[in-house]
Amino acid sequence: MPAIVVFTKDDLAIAACDCIAENGHLAVFLANYIDQPVEFKYHIDPAKFGLKGKRFALKEIRPEGSASEGIVAGTGQRTETLGPRRIEVMGILPAGE
Repeated sequence: MPAIVVFTKDDLAIAACDCIAENGHLAVFLANYIDQPVEFKYHIDPAKFGLKGKRFALKEIRPEGSASEGIVAGTGQRTETLGPRRIEVMGILPAGE
């Protein structure tokens, strides 16, 4: 089972891809390729990619810098909305880094 699982209700409007950086941080790429916002749920299990620790920071990575999206303890499930034709990159790293 992958570390990131993306669920949508009625359509497949969100595509997800994940990769590990050389520093061991996880990056998740999300893309909404339709002209409407899409709410989706996803499950995070960073340990499945070898990330160590019990708490993980979530950061949205933007050209102008990163923005904190919160902390999850161990595994977690989140609900988010991705805007129309929007691409988002989320970084997941041990909390405190």
